[in-house]
Amino acid sequence: MKRRTRPRLALVVGLATASLLLTACGGDDGGEEEIPGVDAAGESPEAEREDEGATPDDGIERPEIALPDEVTNVFEEVATDDPVELAVLADHERRVNSLDEAITSGDLERPALGFYSSGEALTSAVEWIESLVENDESFTGTTRYYDREVTVDEEAGRATVRYCIDASESLTTVRSTGEVDPDSGVTARVHYLTQLDRNEAGVWQTTEAVADPETDRC
Repeated sequence: MKRRTRPRLALVVGLATASLLLTACGGDDGGEEEIPGVDAAGESPEAEREDEGATPDDGIERPEIALPDEVTNVFEEVATDDPVELAVLADHERRVNSLDEAITSGDLERPALGFYSSGEALTSAVEWIESLVENDESFTGTTRYYDREVTVDEEAGRATVRYCIDASESLTTVRSTGEVDPDSGVTARVHYLTQLDRNEAGVWQTTEAVADPETDRC
């Protein structure tokens, strides 16, 4: 079978955009000040949960997100009881699931994609998912999101979520046949930094996203 790229890991790295987040992640002069708290470090709790889990009803009418049974996202819980931080984390998780829904379905018209992403983050996601669909690629398996940190500037309606991705338990598949490439697994773990802005409906949309595969954080 033709050797294919790893869409799971490639998506993580391929969505990286040159933005103020890259400056903050790289630690250039003044970069940390543009996104409050991105240098804050803390121990991650061991608790994990799959997919979105139970979140409080905030009254927002949200699109449904459907993932194949063989695709699972496991999100490590964050030690916070702050309702705003929890809302940011919940929308971040929904955004991740919306990307995977578009990848696995091959349908970029799924409403969740544009519901949880906007700006450069949406443009980059669409371009990359289109390339995967054109290459007849998808993925299957479990992806873990851990070492998550959230920082919120409520006055500005802006937040950042930084986290690590472990895609070692997911594999590339041929979309048209469902055939799995057994050699496509990877052990690389990628550090990711995203910016979220609260829109008028109260949804925390991801507007910027940067991957840093060279960091030793993960």
